[in-house]
Order: sequence, then C-alpha cells, then structure tokens
Amino acid sequence: MHQDHHHTSHDDGHCCDHHDHKQMRHMNRNRLKIAFLINFSLFAAEVWGGIVSKSLALLAEAGHMFTDVFSIGLAIFASYYAQKQMAKGKTSRAEDFSALINASLLILTSGWIFYEAYERFGQPVEILSGIMLWIAVTGLLANILGAVVLHDVKDSNLNMKGVYLHLIYDAVSSIGVIVAALVIKFTGMLWVDVLVSFVIALSIFRGSIKLAIKSVKALRDK
Repeated sequence: MHQDHHHTSHDDGHCCDHHDHKQMRHMNRNRLKIAFLINFSLFAAEVWGGIVSKSLALLAEAGHMFTDVFSIGLAIFASYYAQKQMAKGKTSRAEDFSALINASLLILTSGWIFYEAYERFGQPVEILSGIMLWIAVTGLLANILGAVVLHDVKDSNLNMKGVYLHLIYDAVSSIGVIVAALVIKFTGMLWVDVLVSFVIALSIFRGSIKLAIKSVKALRDK
C-alpha cells in the first residue's frame, strides 16, 4: 500500500514537470510573437529608409533585421514542433537546429555587408542623414523593447538565446548607424557610413560563429 502511494506521487511530479515545461514554452512563444511584430514593422521601415536615404549602414541594419524576423518566425515554429515531439515522449532537436540556422543566416548577412562596404569604399554615395538618423533611433528603441520582452526567458534554451542575441546585436548596430548619421550630418564625411557597416558586419560575424559552435555541440550531444 505504501509503495502504491509513493509511485503515484512520483507520477504527479513528472506530470507537473511536463505541465510547467509546456507553460514555459507557451510563455516563450507569446514573447517571441511580440518581438516578431516589433521587428517586422522595423524591418519595413529600415528598408524604406535605407533606399530613400541611400545609407548602406541602414540597409546593412535592415538586412540584419530581415534575419531577425526570419529567425524569430523560425524560433516560434521550432518551439511548437519541440512541444509536439515532447508530448509524444520524444526529444526534439528542432530548437537547436533553429539556433544553427539563425547563426548561419547571420554569417551570410555579415558576408554580404562586408562585400557591399568593400564595393562602396572607393566611391562614397551621397546620404540623407536626417532620414537615416530617425530610422536608426526608432530601430534602437524597438530592439531594446524586444530585448526587454525576451530578457527573462533568454536562457531557457539555445533557440531563445539565439533570438535574444540577434536583438542585442541589432541594438548595437542601431547605435552605430546613429553615430554615423550624426557624423555625416555635421561633418559630411560619407566614408563613416561604410566604416560603421564594416564594424556592424564584424560584430555580427563574431557572435554568430559562437552561436553556431554552441548549436553544433548541442546537436552532437543529443
């Protein structure tokens, strides 16, 4: 009789643990959806601003933002898939794959920015620094908001960590674009736009290589 009672309490504990895990994923997804809406709106604004102002730094930021939008969408999908697999009693690699795809996209983005910056280095383009500045300030505020939304859950898995890192890099990129816009506005030094683009690309590349290594290690260990 005593053994039966012990067994039931163990099952309840397992059930509660599974329920907590499901609740955690649901909360993560809701936060990811908020971050997705913020980032998608901003991506559209940055593409428009980059084209109109002719700023490579802003277009580089928009390219980075596109990978953000894609990666958050992917993270939401991976979270749903992982939950379904767990409900069947299986472990899922979906979220680690999502983090790896995230990292790969960021590496490709940084490569594109490096190439564009190199192409422009010898022939600077006239830039509308006013539009560039306002879009970059909006970008910074949106990235900070997105990072705040995800801050509490960033360490729950690699998938969430990848999305959170994306937002942090974007915030740093936005600061770079703001600095470039101010320098161009007050000094007319157009090459600063290219320099900032290069620095953005370098920071994206470094962070994404680290995330890729962690993702591959997590996939190998499962």
